[in-house]
Amino acid sequence: MLDLAILIRGGHSPPAPWSTLLDNKDYAQALDCLLSLGWDDYAGQVVEFLNDDSREEFGNRPAWERLHNQVLNALTANA
Repeated sequence: MLDLAILIRGGHSPPAPWSTLLDNKDYAQALDCLLSLGWDDYAGQVVEFLNDDSREEFGNRPAWERLHNQVLNALTANA
């Protein structure tokens, strides 16, 4: 999720809605994976591997919520 959020923030979004770029099964799986990812998962599997600067920017719950919502909005835009 963090990688995708960083790409989206950098303006590297696909030229068409995700729902049209992925087949229905892959699109549903992407949404399911994103929605099943909670703060505890992120904190335990991602935050510990961030460097100090990235941890300061992305290693707290409010930042995770912003990133999560940004990716969710990008995946569901024009779906």
